[in-house]
Amino acid sequence: MESKEYSEALSVLSGLIKKFDFSEQWFLFFPYLIKYKEKETSVVLSVKMVSQQQTKDSGSKKLGIVAPQDKSSKEMKSSKKMKFASSSAETESQTTISDDSKTGRGMSTMPRVVKRKLQKVRPIVEYNKMGKGIGQAHIEMQSYIGVLARSRVPLVDKKWSQIPKDVKEQIWEAVDMAFVVGQGGKKSVLASAAKKWKDFKSTLTRHYILPYTNDKEKLSHPPETYKFIEKAQWDAFVASRLSQDFESVHSQHAQIREKLEYNHRLSRKGYAGLEDELEETMPGVEIDRSTLWKRARQDKHGNIPDPKVAEKAKLIDDLQKQVSEGKVRVDGSKDVLTMALGPEHPGRLRGVGAGISPRQYFNLPRPQRVSFDDRLKESLRVLLQEETKKMEAKAREEALRMEARTKQLVEAEREHFLSYCGGCIYEVRNSKIIRRWHLHDVLKQAKMCSMVGFIDPATVSANSGTVAERSRLVAARLQKTDGEQIFMMPYNPGRHWILLIVRAKKETVYFLDPLPGHRVVDEEAKNIVNSAIKIYNSHIGRAGRKAVIWKTLSGTPKQPSSVECGYYVMRFMRDIIMDPSLAFENKYAKGNQEASYPQEAIDEVRNEWAETVFQFIK
Repeated sequence: MESKEYSEALSVLSGLIKKFDFSEQWFLFFPYLIKYKEKETSVVLSVKMVSQQQTKDSGSKKLGIVAPQDKSSKEMKSSKKMKFASSSAETESQTTISDDSKTGRGMSTMPRVVKRKLQKVRPIVEYNKMGKGIGQAHIEMQSYIGVLARSRVPLVDKKWSQIPKDVKEQIWEAVDMAFVVGQGGKKSVLASAAKKWKDFKSTLTRHYILPYTNDKEKLSHPPETYKFIEKAQWDAFVASRLSQDFESVHSQHAQIREKLEYNHRLSRKGYAGLEDELEETMPGVEIDRSTLWKRARQDKHGNIPDPKVAEKAKLIDDLQKQVSEGKVRVDGSKDVLTMALGPEHPGRLRGVGAGISPRQYFNLPRPQRVSFDDRLKESLRVLLQEETKKMEAKAREEALRMEARTKQLVEAEREHFLSYCGGCIYEVRNSKIIRRWHLHDVLKQAKMCSMVGFIDPATVSANSGTVAERSRLVAARLQKTDGEQIFMMPYNPGRHWILLIVRAKKETVYFLDPLPGHRVVDEEAKNIVNSAIKIYNSHIGRAGRKAVIWKTLSGTPKQPSSVECGYYVMRFMRDIIMDPSLAFENKYAKGNQEASYPQEAIDEVRNEWAETVFQFIK
């Protein structure tokens, strides 16, 4: 006989279910009925409605989402953890069923995610250059996938590939309703769900089954924390885990696990989250995988407890120092981490996280089978090209010598007179300004002026005034836009040109240097831009982050000698604005590097510059 309290609770729940819009797939929140299994003990079930306008979601605050709220309402506070006897944990954002006997941390249920679902607010998941998720939205999404994997997928002794497709589709639909995952995100979401489901079964095995093999009473019911598990499923799962076949497999995996020497301490943050964190705390420094590997094994105080790991970390520090001093050279996959730990296993890569292959990270060409004849033809073609280049260079050198001798013979000292027609003589102060005029014309034709702007290098480079004066000039340029533009800032710290790309709204600066090797941002340039962004933030009334993010795009083509830097910077700017998507960060990311520009690409820049000068002076 049902108790009066239970009848009242069920009545309220029925009213709730009727109010949901099933066209919006709210049925996903109620896959099973709540079961009342109390026999003798009297448990008072209190059903509390949580208003959408009653709680202030701290998760939304972190993600920059402003949720509607009633100023007069007070935030609900409870020190008790939720106990929910449903197979779907998301319903707890709408209904709270409390049992005073429940203590401890309990199972993660992510109610704030479901609350945002009700409000139809979907945070955008961000990704790094390797396609790995980063940021607060990604962290919450992963936790939510874990909730779904535990509560939606049956607890069976099967592989993920044997799970019904409709169950996987439900998980994807629930995640897609809560987050903007991006194109191709379904595959990564389901892969994450597969891993979390496997980890969940491993947790149950290690903590709730194997320690109680001699305690049948303990194994007769699902763990209190996971009451949503059906008893029939639990009994079958326990039986499979106590079988001799599983014991053999478990022993093999334990032996493999013992062979792992250098365990990281990243938890769910992963290498992608660590890299994103380091880019904020170490602006302007290139984060390679040796740095990630070392930092992933430090504790919260920066120490490495394991002596073996500490020894390898010291070796990494020594190798990094030698590379920066030019004593050791890194080349592709033969980088600092490989030198410290030894060669990689085929198809695997340390220090970057799962799912990233060596070819993807180092951008190695795919091996191809070619016949001996093809190899011979290719070798001959290369030799012929090299000989042709040598002959052309020799001919150009001879022509220049002849031209110089001819000038000495026919030229005499004389004065030059120009007729002045009034208003037709202009001073050409800076070749880079002329180049920017040409690029500005290209932007106007492509209707991209609202996307890209330029900062005059003559006003910001070395010897152009104090740092404070140049910062104010840059800030004034940034203030003339809505902040969505990127600004290209060619900069010369002294006898060398580099390119800085300033994204004021995101407080991010990209550093492009045509010189090969490990390059570091000029401190004066960094101070100028950092101060300018602070002035810009003050102008728009924004507090801003503690430190501007500096990203080194090391995948740019590298100049072959010491005299082409100006043309290379011009070419960088040209290539960037020729791409309407402005995907320069991925294009010039580490691993996408070309050796250098072909001569035709540099000649194209020279010709465009000359034509612009001619149009200006004719």
